Amino acid sequence: MRVVRYALLTYCGIVFFFSVSNFSNASGVDDSAGATLGWMYWTHRDEGVYRAARDGSEIELLVAMKNVDGLAADQEGGKLYFTVSNVPDQLDTLHSADLDGGNVTQLAGGLNWTGDLVLDAEAGNLYFSSPGDNKIVEISVDGSQRRDLLPGLTSLDELAIDTKYGKIYWGSSEGRGIHRANLDGSSQELVLAAAGAVVFGLAIDFEREQLFWIDTAAGSIHRVGLDGKNDAQVVRGLQGADGLALDAQNRKLYWTETGKISQGNFDGTGVEVLVRGKTALYASLVVLPPQE
Repeated sequence: MRVVRYALLTYCGIVFFFSVSNFSNASGVDDSAGATLGWMYWTHRDEGVYRAARDGSEIELLVAMKNVDGLAADQEGGKLYFTVSNVPDQLDTLHSADLDGGNVTQLAGGLNWTGDLVLDAEAGNLYFSSPGDNKIVEISVDGSQRRDLLPGLTSLDELAIDTKYGKIYWGSSEGRGIHRANLDGSSQELVLAAAGAVVFGLAIDFEREQLFWIDTAAGSIHRVGLDGKNDAQVVRGLQGADGLALDAQNRKLYWTETGKISQGNFDGTGVEVLVRGKTALYASLVVLPPQE
C-alpha cells in the first residue's frame, strides 16, 4: 500500500500469525480467536497499525501513529516493519515494532516519499519503493546499511519479493504495467504491459507460479503467470482497493478497500467482508500462516 502522488491511490498490509502474548487463561494457554485462527495486521493512514483475529474479531489498535503506510512482518523474528509517509509535509521514516505493537523504534529517516515495503527475512533485508526519488532501496532490518538497488525507475509503487527465484517485482501507478529484476538489481524486464492500469497490491503464489495484482483504477483483482502470460480478472467491483495478500495453502485472497477488509477464493468466489470501518483509502497487507 503506498501513497500515489497524483492524488488518488496508494498501497497496503495484513499479517496472519499465531501469538501467545495475550488472552491466556489460568493454565497459560492462549485461547483467543487469534491464537486459533491467526492474526491480521493492517495499516490505517489516519490511525496506525491494527491487529485482529483472522475472522475479524478482537480488533486492536497496536501502534497509534498518523500516516502509517507500508507494512511487513517477520513471524519468526517477532517484528513488524512499517513506513510513515508524510508527503508533502516532511520526509518519511521507517520503523520496527514487536508483533504486539511494543518497542516502536525508528530505523531510518530522511526518506523521500516512500511507497511499498517488503521483507526478505532470511537475508535480513527490507526493500521499499521511493516514488519521490524514482528508485527501490534495500536496507538492513536494523537500518544500519542502505543502498539504492534500482534507481531511475518511473511511477513505481507496489512491490512483491520472490525469494525462491531471487526476484523483486514492482507495479506502476501510471499505466506502465508490472516489472521485475534480480535482487542484485540486474536484468530489469517488463512482465506485464497494463496500459491505463493503476497497479497497487501485488502478491505471489509460489506453488503455482502466479502473480495476483490489483488494478485500483478499474476496481479489480487479476491473476497472471510469473512469465506475464494468461492475465485474467478474478474479482471486480472494488472501491479504493489497495493492499493484497494471499494464503496459498487454502487458496484464499485478502485485500483492503476503503472502509473494509475482505477475503475470497483464488477464483473470485466466496467473497466475504471480515472487518468494516477500520481502513482508510490507503492500507497495507501481508499474510502469514498461524504457527503450530
